Amino acid sequence: MAKCANCQQKWSAKDVLAIAFSKDGKACPNCNEQQYIASNMLNMMTVLGYISIVFIVLFPFLIKLSSKKE
Repeated sequence: MAKCANCQQKWSAKDVLAIAFSKDGKACPNCNEQQYIASNMLNMMTVLGYISIVFIVLFPFLIKLSSKKE
């Protein structure tokens, strides 16, 4: 789980999701220091986002159906 870069307090999943959708970062619930997503993580999230979009677009063409539950 993510930790504050200032006080090393572990963040809850709710706080991590809140910072993921925030342009201005989020204050640490423990020390109130403003925290931001690291640039290398932003780059990775962008790449994963593009891969997800490609997968969603190609999914209907790649999926195979079966008449039996396996």
